[in-house]
Amino acid sequence: MRPGTKLGPALSKGAAAVWQGKVFDADGTSSINRFFGVKAVRADVSYGPSWRDGNPSLILDYGQTSRLYKNYRDELREVAPGLYLGLMFDRRTCPASLKMYFAIQTCEAGN
Repeated sequence: MRPGTKLGPALSKGAAAVWQGKVFDADGTSSINRFFGVKAVRADVSYGPSWRDGNPSLILDYGQTSRLYKNYRDELREVAPGLYLGLMFDRRTCPASLKMYFAIQTCEAGN
């Protein structure tokens, strides 16, 4: 969210207040985003080629699971132990455009 600018820290804190990450189902076939502490937007989970570079990625697709987010697809890659870089794509353009980057850090169950 505007890294390297004066607005970056405030925007990051605001985003963290709204979005608290993803919860993956035990079977690994779906995840759900947490907004304001509530599980709200489900995605189908699979492995496949990245739209960015074709390399393997964990794909979170909202096309069949969410009216609000149906135009979006997230891709995750582990960049350090327990730390994942996410890319959010908007499929309303052709080719799909990179909307933003995000990071997810794993935590122990129940946290």
